Amino acid sequence: MLNKMAGFLVLIVSQVALANPNELMGEALKYKAKIHENTPIERRLELYGNIFEVLDKIVAQHPGSDQAINILSNQSIGDFNQEALRSDYIKELTSYYDTVCEANPSYSCLGFVSLSAGQQACSAANSAKDLVEAHQNLKNAAQIFIGQDEDPAYVLLALDEYRSCLDKSKFKATTYGKDLFAADLVELLLASEKRGMAKAVIENMKTPAFKVQGVLSISKYEEKPFDNKFFERLKKYIEEKVDDREGNQKLSALDLVMENFRRGKEVISYIDVRWGFRTGREWGQYTKYCDAFMTRTAIERVFELQENIVNLKLSRRGYTKGQAPSLMEQISNEWDEILNACYSPSDESREYALSAELHGQLILLSKESASEFRVGVLNSNWDSSKQIEFVVKALGKYQKLFEAQYGLREDAKGNRLIRLGPILKSDRALLPVFEQLVDYGNICEAAKILFQRIKGKSAYDDAIEYMITSDAIKMNAKHDCGDAELELLKCKA
Repeated sequence: MLNKMAGFLVLIVSQVALANPNELMGEALKYKAKIHENTPIERRLELYGNIFEVLDKIVAQHPGSDQAINILSNQSIGDFNQEALRSDYIKELTSYYDTVCEANPSYSCLGFVSLSAGQQACSAANSAKDLVEAHQNLKNAAQIFIGQDEDPAYVLLALDEYRSCLDKSKFKATTYGKDLFAADLVELLLASEKRGMAKAVIENMKTPAFKVQGVLSISKYEEKPFDNKFFERLKKYIEEKVDDREGNQKLSALDLVMENFRRGKEVISYIDVRWGFRTGREWGQYTKYCDAFMTRTAIERVFELQENIVNLKLSRRGYTKGQAPSLMEQISNEWDEILNACYSPSDESREYALSAELHGQLILLSKESASEFRVGVLNSNWDSSKQIEFVVKALGKYQKLFEAQYGLREDAKGNRLIRLGPILKSDRALLPVFEQLVDYGNICEAAKILFQRIKGKSAYDDAIEYMITSDAIKMNAKHDCGDAELELLKCKA
């Protein structure tokens, strides 16, 4: 009887402590009514902060309520226009801190600058690239406010603006795109210790793969152990419960394996790695048209998996060094359909299947070069030709290995570890391979490519110019290559 009464009292206390969403909305409206032009600026900012703190409570404590759903989707609740309030709040806050920061500059001032820039960028965004940059500004603001231990209201404001950014932009994102930014928001919310709101965001996601990612994020936040039991339990859930459509199983499986690389303590087997990128069959609509967010996610995930395979400490590797090249090839082949969904042959942009193939081999050659390659592909949008040129030059630093891969010598150190021969011998690599051979002073092989494969193409004149002006080749010296056309170069020189 006492136990039942104690439970009843706990229930009563909980109900009292957690005001219903209507009561909380009443509080927000009372704060709003106190904001007018005669209110001192410091008080107005405090009242704005109170309003959004109440909205945060509604979402965290009543995630399934109509009010919470409207808040999360950035909709008005009756006459209560949260978007207009947030816009006014940011405008007044940044104006106030413009003056404060002139008199007393600090690192936090960058947070207010990023907040204002992000808000403006969200409204103007009409492309995927614009949206990523806008969200990054708001993310920077939140991270600065968190790191500088600023007023929690400022952190919440940045997070709220991040959440509403996509809705106010001119860009029409797919469900996947919306949930992608929501998943990033979950990480920011957990970093600011807003677990309840993070769970509410996860519950409102439509993409199953991001719900799995959310579970992994919450597990990490709660510092739960990532052991084989946890791995096998989630693995079974993905195989049996996650719908194998629209890439959901494939992304969920890869996310689980990646989390095992990051947080796990036990051995990761060759079979585990293959399960991560081979589970699931269908990408659905995302291979029928270009969703820039999906393809971007795919190449980022693939790059990270390739990094993890190489960087995993030896004590946890259940695969051999000799199996790494095969894994790299399998990854790019298995995901080529989604990786090339946005490929544009006309300007050689976003041929991410090629990026995955090249990066998988490059990281086995040089981690430093692979890192530079990732930055080029992801941040500078290198086209296919630039990517191939970079890889050829990176391999060119190891002359014997380059020659072995190209077939000019039988073997060299590392020759069995990487598989770049087919790329080197392809027409797409003609000019960079030719230039590398010229740099080695190998005029005979260079001449063979020049006259047998480049001649007649647009690059022919540039190739001749490169050879006759190269410091590595003495054009007046005797070169016995058995090719009479080589003598013509001496005349041009």
